[in-house]
Amino acid sequence: MTTLVRPYGLKKVKKSLIKMVEAQFGNYKITDIYEDKDGRAEILNFSVDNTKKILLILTGIKNQKGKRDKFITLFDFDVEKVIFTMQVKDVGIIGRLKSNIYNFVGGHIYFNNMVIKIRYDLITKSQIEPIKENQVFDHYSKVLKIDRNETVQTGTPF
Repeated sequence: MTTLVRPYGLKKVKKSLIKMVEAQFGNYKITDIYEDKDGRAEILNFSVDNTKKILLILTGIKNQKGKRDKFITLFDFDVEKVIFTMQVKDVGIIGRLKSNIYNFVGGHIYFNNMVIKIRYDLITKSQIEPIKENQVFDHYSKVLKIDRNETVQTGTPF
């Protein structure tokens, strides 16, 4: 991810861009993958779901109070287009995405002994009414029964 400073009206705004680096024996290729269309948006963090070929992108846009409104965007690699964008207000989800201490696999965000499922099935259906934040994210806690002295093996989604 690179961040550039660009003029936006009379202000200077940080503009972010996600690039993909493909390393091969003896050479490499850099490809621009995603740039937000809103000139005010700054990419705060992102993650890749390699099973579904989707980028989960957390962006921030400064509002009139000088604070950042947070948005998530799902970008499909295969069709090279944004499939979903929405403002997120849940501080738990925002904090988890900003921390990048999770695994993003198959539309699920795995961390500790919890899972947040992103409802791809609802997102991909054509909707007359906008989908609410609590409909997009399903939260599951204590997914595995783990005793106090037990741990989960490294390399698993948890």
